[in-house]
Amino acid sequence: MLNRKLLEFLSRLSKQEHRQLRLFIQSPYFSQHVRRNADELLQLYDYIMRYDADEHRPALNKEKVSRRFYPDFEYKENAKGPLDALTSDLLILVRQFLTQSGFQQNALKAPEDLLSQMRFYRKFGMEERFQHCADQLRQVIEEYPFRDETYYTLRLKTAHELLYFGTLLTPHQIEEESFNVHYNLDMLYALQKMDYLSALRMQNNIFAKDPRFKVTQELNNAVIEFAQSSATAENPVFLLYDLVMKLNEHSDGLDLLQTFEQQLDKCQTAVPLKIRIALCTHLRNMYAWHYSRTGASAMQQKLFHLLKAHLENGLLDYEGSLHVANLSMLVVHALKQQQFDWVRTVLEQYPPERLCGTRYPAEASSLNWADYYFHLGDYKKAADLLSYKPFEHPLLMIVAESLLIKIYYETNSPLLETRLKALDQKVRRSKLGQGVKQRYYNFIRILEKMERRRWNTDADKAQVMLDEIRSTPNVPYRDWLIEKASLAVARDKN
Repeated sequence: MLNRKLLEFLSRLSKQEHRQLRLFIQSPYFSQHVRRNADELLQLYDYIMRYDADEHRPALNKEKVSRRFYPDFEYKENAKGPLDALTSDLLILVRQFLTQSGFQQNALKAPEDLLSQMRFYRKFGMEERFQHCADQLRQVIEEYPFRDETYYTLRLKTAHELLYFGTLLTPHQIEEESFNVHYNLDMLYALQKMDYLSALRMQNNIFAKDPRFKVTQELNNAVIEFAQSSATAENPVFLLYDLVMKLNEHSDGLDLLQTFEQQLDKCQTAVPLKIRIALCTHLRNMYAWHYSRTGASAMQQKLFHLLKAHLENGLLDYEGSLHVANLSMLVVHALKQQQFDWVRTVLEQYPPERLCGTRYPAEASSLNWADYYFHLGDYKKAADLLSYKPFEHPLLMIVAESLLIKIYYETNSPLLETRLKALDQKVRRSKLGQGVKQRYYNFIRILEKMERRRWNTDADKAQVMLDEIRSTPNVPYRDWLIEKASLAVARDKN
């Protein structure tokens, strides 16, 4: 096969990125660092893109490409040849292009440019120029609207440059800049640590806990204490992350969750978009946690409106794409609210090419369309759309299996019992946390009982089954189970 990594990169770039990449390949400044000249690389690039970098196209068969570019070379399967060197050089340029593009799109390019100039002037001892850049940089930093990772990073880098241009500073100034280095380093580390730590603790509620987490517990506690100290009191980002940490420790506290939501809304102009997206994810996950354990309709409605608002405000967006887990969550809760037209619009707005977070965007899209048709009662179309793939997120695989099981129940399929056993095995073998596993064990157990009693006309037993569903905490698809059990109660009473 032709260089797979190269094809993976090229097949996923946008039209605008391809236009820029082609200019990049032609630039002698960048192509001078690879073995092949720009003309050869450009010819290979154009040839690959003629077939959309699709590894399944016959024209991109490695032997065919080799014979086209190197007709005098005897091609041998599983042996290195000149085509391998050519594709490797093109891959190097593509990677460099992605790095350069990321730098060019950096919103803080101006302060980074000033820092580069300061390093240059420090190297050659140009004190006046250095000091002028330092003054400009300080002004840029203080005009920056947020007290986040970027702010402390820039302050840290500035203090570092000043400290190491020692001839500019008096002993008092050296002491001051030394303090600035340590202070901004501490603030930066604490902020990043709170971000990662809160995410890790949230993940531990979904997946099995990593035993290595205990090793750093003492350091984690020290960071949390620092985040709650007077040093961070005026920073709203620390305040919000502190609330997230408390929610992870006391997840059943609905008042605390509402306080967090109010503070997040109050501080939204003081929190950069990247951090706001992360905090909103915590907010949704905590509401989802409460709903999964209670099944309360008011909580479910709240979660749907929250998801809808976050979608409309770009808080689910990742560079124009939507993560497959977020799309699944959107669809599930919108369908529970019978927002069928809205779901169809969202699914049409986010086709596979606008989904991220999976190697199987088409299959992930089909899964949500299948759920949509299931709720419309078109079970055949729903089943036809289900395509099994080893989704990277184990919950997506289990959701797909659960949907097929519901289809089998609705259609009285003799395969239901077999699929329930298969789902039980998948849940047991997964690396999900025990709480999440228990949810699906509850679903399997209840549905097995319902299937055994499907033809039982004892109204009292049907009512017991319905009461069990309503009273059992932590059950997925509770509304659907209640609907099926309620129909059995009504049937038996008649």
